Amino acid sequence: MKKILLPLIVVCCLAPVAAFAGHPLITDSAQTVEPIKHEAETVVEFGKKSSVQEAVIQETMTVGVCKNIDTFIAAPLKTVSGGEESSVTGLSDITLGFKWNAKTVDKLSVAVKPFLVLPAGPLGDGALGGGVIGIATLELNKHLAVDGNLSFKYQSTRENPYRQVDASVAGRMEVSKELKTVGEVVLSTTSKGSPTALLGAGFVYEVMEHLDVDLGGRVGLTSESEDFRLLAGVTCKF
Repeated sequence: MKKILLPLIVVCCLAPVAAFAGHPLITDSAQTVEPIKHEAETVVEFGKKSSVQEAVIQETMTVGVCKNIDTFIAAPLKTVSGGEESSVTGLSDITLGFKWNAKTVDKLSVAVKPFLVLPAGPLGDGALGGGVIGIATLELNKHLAVDGNLSFKYQSTRENPYRQVDASVAGRMEVSKELKTVGEVVLSTTSKGSPTALLGAGFVYEVMEHLDVDLGGRVGLTSESEDFRLLAGVTCKF
């Protein structure tokens, strides 16, 4: 455990941070990181579904490649406890991909975000996967914006492959220069289970020009959804 945690903590401290349109939301925005700029987001989450609890530390690194295109890699470390098994800690699947802000017309921006899922640890699906996210962002005014996502994922597994489709809508409101409040609704359906729905809310606070912190939470709206998830993150940019 210590051998895994130590390098991860070092990376989290040294790495740059991610764009606003991520944590504590699942829903992404069409915004991309500027060319040559680097961002990293370190998040901590705790979720519960029935008798099973999950703690996650995830590092997401994002780099601006050129105008309107950035690339990212996300690596989560998980601890799962409860249920029929004892506590298990290890890496989950690593996700990498890029986002292309394909079109901006007036206040509307449209982006696509292809991604690849790589097996990396005992708490993942153990096989290759991938998909694409369609993103639309509407800036209603300089204080209020709405993001919509539609994503498709195909995941092969050690046993049965599955398909997953997610749809979400999020709102972002600027309360002050430093403080933004966020909220979202996320619907998900897979070929291996019943549909789920989540309601999330939180805030993002700009501590200084290149450092943001966020707090939030999500609750399940259906019996198949997780009960709740608590969220905290730190975003650094350089």
